[in-house]
Amino acid sequence: MRQRPFLLLAALGAAAALALALGPAAGTTALAGGATARAWAIRILVPGRPAVGTRVLAAPATARAVSGGRFVYPADGSVVTARSVATHVAATSGAEARARAVAGVTSLSLFRGEIAAAAVGGRTHALASPASASGGTGVSGIAGLVVLGRAVKPTANRQIALADWGYAIALEQAGRRTDKPAPGYHDFITALDVFLTARHGGLPAGSELQIGYAEADAQAATPSRYRLRLRSPRRSSRPSPAGTVFPHSFRSRCR
Repeated sequence: MRQRPFLLLAALGAAAALALALGPAAGTTALAGGATARAWAIRILVPGRPAVGTRVLAAPATARAVSGGRFVYPADGSVVTARSVATHVAATSGAEARARAVAGVTSLSLFRGEIAAAAVGGRTHALASPASASGGTGVSGIAGLVVLGRAVKPTANRQIALADWGYAIALEQAGRRTDKPAPGYHDFITALDVFLTARHGGLPAGSELQIGYAEADAQAATPSRYRLRLRSPRRSSRPSPAGTVFPHSFRSRCR
């Protein structure tokens, strides 16, 4: 009966030695890649208030598209009016990860025509595979842009002064490619982004109007290889501490 504690200690010691001797399981474990996309046609951000605007679409999921008629904010249209809005997103994963997003409006008027455009649209896409990644903002653009009575030619990330009450950024965009641990690409565009630095049109300073926002992200899957490693437990030349029993000392004690 006295040997039972020693048997238990020996079993626990053997199990611990086996766990230390075995490394990760052999084989290949895939680190999952994927794709995401988001888009909205109009979004109005006012400090201290919930965001308002058109529906926000997000993927992954089956491809989704939303088209709508006239948009007005507030009820009298003093801040934003648009004749129509449209949004589309799609994202798929697999051997290749793909994402795309589109958002746009027609006949846009901000602050009762102080900023106006015939059409505003943001479009972006991203693609990633184990070999490479790419993306871009496609045919995003602004047609017929007029700011404070003057026609403006929109170019990427162009900042436009708005008197003493704010500024706008036309075709605000950025893209980034990554190569490690696997190829990936992320990009976004806000076709027209308006920032208020002073109160204007009933909105406080710090307000923002986003028109035609689209974002896409794709990341390739990464295989990570693990090898099975077998190591022999090291034998200590030091005597076992009192009350600790290792297999060899246990066998000696049982003789």
